[in-house]
Amino acid sequence: MTRLLLVLPLAASVAFAQEASPVLTPTDQVRLQMHEYYRGERLSGFVPFTGSGVGSLVAGSLLLTSGTELGRGAGWVNLSFGVLEVVAGLYFALSSYGKERSLDAALTTNPAEFARSERERVARITNRFQPILLAVEGVISAGGGVVAGVGALQKNDLMLGLGLGFAVQGLVMFLIDWAVLDRASAYGTALSIFRF
Repeated sequence: MTRLLLVLPLAASVAFAQEASPVLTPTDQVRLQMHEYYRGERLSGFVPFTGSGVGSLVAGSLLLTSGTELGRGAGWVNLSFGVLEVVAGLYFALSSYGKERSLDAALTTNPAEFARSERERVARITNRFQPILLAVEGVISAGGGVVAGVGALQKNDLMLGLGLGFAVQGLVMFLIDWAVLDRASAYGTALSIFRF
């Protein structure tokens, strides 16, 4: 009986043992990272971008129908950003399918050219485009805060509404684009160590 109790854990561990994961080639590793990056593009396009855009459109519509100067100012800003967020989100999400397929084919046919062009593209995103967007969005948010403050001091509800709208929307876009920069940076790191 004692022997059976000693053998039972061993038998159970063999029964539940998982098959070892195969060792991935460098090309397969970067392919995995590339697919993960584009899944993230789709997710961020459909959820944060399009989701915040729909929220902004609803909020803007409700603010406009409030009939107040504050609501009118904040409403137009929210509607404008809502359209921008929905269009950008749908573009990022829907275009990612074709980009992912073509890059997968490029990686298969010519890994060296794939690595060169993707490193350049991701470097432009992480070193130029996203930092510029983050700076602009920071200025929009801070400027909106200043306009809202001036509007509150002058008891100008339209100016207060415009300022609040810009401050909130600038912050929302800043947070979304910060996540985009993080995802692109992680993909860029994977590309930088890729040797084929």
